[in-house]
Amino acid sequence: MKKTFLITGGTGFIGSNISNMLLNEGYKVVVFDNNQRGKVRRLSKNIKFIRGDIRSKKNLSTAFRNIDAVIHLAYVNGTKFFYSKPELVLDVATKGLINVFDLCIKNKIKELYLASSSEVYQMPDQIPTDENVTLKIPDIKNPRYSYAGGKILTELY
Repeated sequence: MKKTFLITGGTGFIGSNISNMLLNEGYKVVVFDNNQRGKVRRLSKNIKFIRGDIRSKKNLSTAFRNIDAVIHLAYVNGTKFFYSKPELVLDVATKGLINVFDLCIKNKIKELYLASSSEVYQMPDQIPTDENVTLKIPDIKNPRYSYAGGKILTELY
C-alpha cells in the first residue's frame, strides 16, 4: 500500500501540481488549505480537500488522520503582502510551522518535507543557488523581507 500524503497549501499552484502528481503515481492525497489564494478546482476529484487555517492546530489536526507524510507549503506569498501585511506573513509562517511540527510529533509522522523560497538567499552569486549558501535578511525592519524571515525560520528547524 502506498503512502498517504498531507499537503498543506495544496490548492496553490505548486501544491495542486504536487498533489495531482502524487495521486497519478498511486498515492493517496489529502489537501489542507484555507483556499485564500488557491483554487480547489485545480485538484483531482479523488483528492480529499479540508478547508482550514494552518494557524489553528485544532482545525489542522483533522487533516492529520491516517497520514504517512506531510509536504508543508502553507504560507502567505506575493510581494504585495510583504508590505501590506508583514505580520500576517510571519504569523502564518511561524504558527503554521509549529502546528505542523507538533502534529507530526503527536501522530508519529516521520516524513516532513518543507519548501522554501529563493528569498532566503537574497542576491546569490550563483544561480541555481546551492543550498549551502548562507541564509540572510539584510534589513530586518523592511517588510519586504518578512517572507524570507518566515522561510529562514522554516529552514532552521
